[in-house]
Amino acid sequence: MNLYKSLTSSLMAINKSDLLTQVRNEIEFSLDSVNTKRELFRNRLHNYIEPNKVDGKISNNTLYSMVQLFQAINYDDKMSVVFA
Repeated sequence: MNLYKSLTSSLMAINKSDLLTQVRNEIEFSLDSVNTKRELFRNRLHNYIEPNKVDGKISNNTLYSMVQLFQAINYDDKMSVVFA
């Protein structure tokens, strides 16, 4: 009970500016994390979008994706676990 009172009193002692500073820091940290992931996605995007398309031809990326999809659909594992 004494610990609860000390924690409660320490939380009440936080002033508004400290709280706003902490919230701003957490928002900046989360934006940095998200921006890093977005930058990785942008760098990988050229693997999926080929701007130099030739009319009447299918791109290598589309063929690769179709083969991966075909293998995932037709060669999935049909085994089931049986506990004895």
